[in-house]
Amino acid sequence: MVSQMVFIRKWFEGVPYLVAASVFLLQTVLFKATAAQFVVSSVADGGAGSLRAAITGANGQSGPHSISFSIPGSGVRQILLQTGLPAITQPVTIDGTTQPGFNAFPLIQLDGTFVTDYSSGLKILSGNCVVRGLNFVGFGGEGIRLDGAGNNRVEGNHIGFRSSDGTLATNWLAGIAMIGSANNVIGGTTPGSRNIISGNAVGVYIGGGSYSNAVLNNYIGTTPNGTSILANNGVGILIESAYGNQIGGTNLNEGNLISGNAAAGILLSSRLCTNNVILGNLIGVDATGTAGLANSLDGVVLNDAAFNQIGNGTTQGRNIISGNVAAGVAFLSTNCTGNRISGNYIGVSASGLVKISNGDSGVVISSAPGNIVGGTTSGYGNVISGNSNGGIIVGGDGADNNIIQGNIIGANATGTAAIGNFGFGMNLVAGTNTLIGGSEPLAGNLISGNTRAGIQAIVGANRILIKGNKVGTDISGKQAIPNASFGIAFSTAGNQIGGTNSNEGNLISGNNDYGIYFTGASATNNLLAGNTIGTDVSGTVALANRLAGIGMSDCQGNTIGGTSIEARNLISGNGEQGMSLVNIRMSLIQGNYIGVDRTGTFAIPNHNDAGIGLYKCVSNVIGGSVIGAGNLIAGNTGSGIYCQDGGTNKILGNWIGVQAGGLLGIPNSLHNVVIEGSSGNLVGGVADGEGNVIAFTSGAGYDGVRVRSWFDGTKTINSTGNAIRGNSIFGNNGLGIDLEVDGVTLNDTGDADTGSNLQQNFPVLTTISGRYISVVKGTLNSKPNTTYLIDFYGNKATDTTGYGEGQLWLGFTSARTDSGGNVSFTVTLTNTVSVGQYITATATDPANNTSEFGLNISAAISIDNDHDLIPDDYESIYGFSATDASDAQKDFDGDGANNLAEFLAGTNPKDASDTLKLEQFKKLAKGMTMGFPTALGKKYRVEYSSTFGTNWTVLMDNIRGTGNITQVTDSSESAEGLRFYRVIVSDQ
Repeated sequence: MVSQMVFIRKWFEGVPYLVAASVFLLQTVLFKATAAQFVVSSVADGGAGSLRAAITGANGQSGPHSISFSIPGSGVRQILLQTGLPAITQPVTIDGTTQPGFNAFPLIQLDGTFVTDYSSGLKILSGNCVVRGLNFVGFGGEGIRLDGAGNNRVEGNHIGFRSSDGTLATNWLAGIAMIGSANNVIGGTTPGSRNIISGNAVGVYIGGGSYSNAVLNNYIGTTPNGTSILANNGVGILIESAYGNQIGGTNLNEGNLISGNAAAGILLSSRLCTNNVILGNLIGVDATGTAGLANSLDGVVLNDAAFNQIGNGTTQGRNIISGNVAAGVAFLSTNCTGNRISGNYIGVSASGLVKISNGDSGVVISSAPGNIVGGTTSGYGNVISGNSNGGIIVGGDGADNNIIQGNIIGANATGTAAIGNFGFGMNLVAGTNTLIGGSEPLAGNLISGNTRAGIQAIVGANRILIKGNKVGTDISGKQAIPNASFGIAFSTAGNQIGGTNSNEGNLISGNNDYGIYFTGASATNNLLAGNTIGTDVSGTVALANRLAGIGMSDCQGNTIGGTSIEARNLISGNGEQGMSLVNIRMSLIQGNYIGVDRTGTFAIPNHNDAGIGLYKCVSNVIGGSVIGAGNLIAGNTGSGIYCQDGGTNKILGNWIGVQAGGLLGIPNSLHNVVIEGSSGNLVGGVADGEGNVIAFTSGAGYDGVRVRSWFDGTKTINSTGNAIRGNSIFGNNGLGIDLEVDGVTLNDTGDADTGSNLQQNFPVLTTISGRYISVVKGTLNSKPNTTYLIDFYGNKATDTTGYGEGQLWLGFTSARTDSGGNVSFTVTLTNTVSVGQYITATATDPANNTSEFGLNISAAISIDNDHDLIPDDYESIYGFSATDASDAQKDFDGDGANNLAEFLAGTNPKDASDTLKLEQFKKLAKGMTMGFPTALGKKYRVEYSSTFGTNWTVLMDNIRGTGNITQVTDSSESAEGLRFYRVIVSDQ
């Protein structure tokens, strides 16, 4: 046989790895003889009884053969070779354990110190060979080279150091190399079958198309006891252009100890390196798994390698990848795709309870797309904790479409205490479409206890999906394991935190800074939906982020919440504001619960300043006019909404200071809405759904809406052009609307005063008649030759000052002053609902400066001449007879509800489409939602029963009529079965 061998030196991170390529030209069988047994009885390099002679003899006839040892003397027998041994061409077992006196350590040492070429200790060209119990040292090539044929076993050998005293005696290419060879087993499951492969250039090399080889139970890079370093000078195991190989396994004693090596523990390299599995190994720790024994670079590196598996989600398949100088696991290059890391402990001990840091991140994904860290099956998540430079980093061009699911990042294996990564739990610096968590029940990661943010994404990492995770809590979601900084911090675009499907919302609580923080001009077009921020997983107990639940600065175009119940964020219990927004533009905040529990019925306060604080913010929308757009902002220890030094924001359709339903109070402690040094804002509106409910401030003197100037340290900034229209403002301890100074600002002749909203004069009402047809007369003195909008409001009771709040918006008229600034007006308000006993009004000038409420005056009680329970003025509106009681029982529009029922429900008796009915049923993951039309001035109660017509139970009470469809959720377990529902309506 003639063999030509070429060696290629390849560099990775400054460390040379030796790669061998062989070309076999010709092999001829010269003769055939029967199997034989050969005995080595001499340490001589040749001649009778030598190993060389035994190999030559075995090659001369077909096997299988055996070569045993019986060399006289004691201790290690050194066979000091002068030239390389012949390649083995026939099946043979070379068994060093047969040497008399053998006891665990090899007594037969093959020493290649004086061999001047790149010969291997043994070069095996045949299949079905066994090499057992030998010591290979000092060869210019490999200790053992399996070349071509397969099904060989290499077990119980010491390779790369002298067994007698443990001193290094390097094999200069690899301890063991497999080139184009398959189905070999290196090691075995018994202590006696374990190879100690240390002190070589590379521990084990698998290349040249080798496949289906198993490396089991070896110590690679350590001393024989597995507690000290005896380094291979390069990687522990190098797999290159080889596929389907197994490093370790899931059966007892199959895992290798791969530690102490001078480069990476394991390196998988090249595009042809596919479908290899790494299972049950100790990588970077000692044999007990309790102390570090560092590989000098990463624990496991995949460079260009694709579709390989590290761990398999079982306890037996778990790799402990800890204590390494660099990363635990590194994925490198754009060709490194389709790989999975599952069920491993990375940065912690074998118990998962003690930190054994990797010197860099636990997992590095650099320019590598489409890999999976963790999984959605039980056990597939990794524990990635205790690492010195964060848990997971994703960076480099092309690091797209990676999936990170089911992991514990920064906590111990039980998810009950911190083993923080020193740095970010996850640091995303590049790549798009990274999925962190998911909607499957086990997809969410636990990202807690890290010394910086739980998740950070900076410019370069976009379109990230973060779903179903717990960030800052323990595994139960009931106790805090704080990330020392933000829960989630972003300065990138197009990301989604949470979602509207089941299990997509994140729990982001207990962190030592903001729960979520967005900053910078690049942080745009992000969506936050369905998250719980500042409470425990139940949404009923505070678990505060130390600062605001959500912070945003210097960015625009983001959306927080949405119009569906599923999009609602619960933002409550935080140490400062629910939301703190600084220099934010054109963002949308809708449908959230801020300062209350998940049901919207009791307070879980956000603390300081406000439920929502806007500072230098412009052109944002808080709420909206469509169904579900309004936020519930109640129970906060500051104001409901605080707007300072900005402008042109819209506050529409929100519920501020009330329970869900809008009639009972959950007070904000200060003013419900504060506009300070901010101009051009809109609070409410007269179109359907635009008005806010603003009620029940708790402290004396705290107003529904307070508009005032602000001194910024150098100058006073007035608040002007703030329109306050169409709202339901009632039950506040101060005024409904208060301009500038505390208390009623009385009108001045000609309205020449300045200040907030120019201290616009309010209308003076003089006469009201009727209840359902209200004829209102009044006057306004303000600026001359100017058209004003006069809004009218009804109240059941007057304010203690006598000046109104405005519980029910009744309508508006326009009035133009004369040259003296005076105008008189008469308006007929044709509401089909009770306006209560008092009416008040506001005036708004063409620049949108709205006044305080004017003095309340009382309304007359309507008359019912025919005693049909429908007042005469209501009957006049719809053309009924005020003297014919029978029309109360008629159904003019044929919708199934008679005219009296439509009057009581507040629906139009001449519009068949306007009727009180449950509709818009929608199935949820648990329970359902339903909707029904409501009328202004009415309140509603929804009840359910499991048997039609009896045993009705209240589902939701004190629901305020808005004039629009109102949605109600039944999320109880029993809602999964048969249920009947009904709606009961009454006057407010």
